[in-house]
Order: sequence, then C-alpha cells, then structure tokens
Amino acid sequence: MSEPTRTLTDNLDDGAVRIPTNPVCAACGVRLSERFGWCGNCRAALCLDCGRAHFCTSGCAAAGCRAGLCVRLVEDGRIVATWGLPPDR
Repeated sequence: MSEPTRTLTDNLDDGAVRIPTNPVCAACGVRLSERFGWCGNCRAALCLDCGRAHFCTSGCAAAGCRAGLCVRLVEDGRIVATWGLPPDR
C-alpha cells in the first residue's frame, strides 16, 4: 500500500506536485508541518535546516553546486517559485 499524498501547486508553472500527506524530513526524520523544503529532483521533503544543507548527490558538492539551491519552500499549499530556502529568521 502506498503512502497517502496531497497535491500542491507549483508556483513556477502552476503544475500539480504530489507530496506525502504527512511529510517527514528525508534527512533527519522530523515530522513536518507547513513551511518546509521540497527538492523536486529527489522528490523529498526536508525541514528548513536540512533543506539549506541539502545536496541531491555527492557529485553536486564536487561540481561546485551550492547547498540547498535545488530546494524550494512549501508554504500556504504552494511550492514557491524561488530556488533555495529563506535564511533563518
């Protein structure tokens, strides 16, 4: 049986993105409430701290990619268009 999902709207293209109904951070395992990161490459939910440090593969860091650049914020039922997560508040 697959995990229940819900649909969010992607602000980049108004497309639909399916995410787990009760997301858990793929890196540290904490349960997530709205306002978390989503990596579309990995199709993974991440808490804000883990999302800021996220690399999709070990090759990303070696290639000079910036940590967390592939992660976008999930807020108000939408995935924001801006790449990278906002800094700590």
